[in-house]
Amino acid sequence: MKQQILICLSVLALAVGCGKQEAELVPVSGTLKIDGVAAPNILVRFMPDVMENGAGPSSSAITNEKGEFTLKCDDQREGAVPGNHVVTFVDMDEERPAQGEELTRPPRVDSTWTTAAGGTRLTVVAGQPVNIELKRGTNTAPKNEAGGE
Repeated sequence: MKQQILICLSVLALAVGCGKQEAELVPVSGTLKIDGVAAPNILVRFMPDVMENGAGPSSSAITNEKGEFTLKCDDQREGAVPGNHVVTFVDMDEERPAQGEELTRPPRVDSTWTTAAGGTRLTVVAGQPVNIELKRGTNTAPKNEAGGE
């Protein structure tokens, strides 16, 4: 009897695990500029906007020397879920001086753009590049040439 229960539980566990659907992804690439200049080595992170009923995995990429990026989702599949996203930016070259020491150069990315609360909202649409321009020292949303603001 115990063996039959164990077999039934194993079959049930397999059935539940096989029922999980992966989120549909669309290819997403684009460019990032800061004050009109290509921005290399910036982590660009797209998170589905839960305030707009967004769901699915986040996607991210690090920009190349030309500021170009191609997103991969957290499970390493290429692309992002279509729809509205909160986008954040982290400068991978940002100085991190010891406590009490001063920065030797200003940050490229304003701190407001590094958190979901201050990130911008963009829409991912299949086949549309996402070209973003950040302006330092402003509290306005970044310019996006395609895919919404």
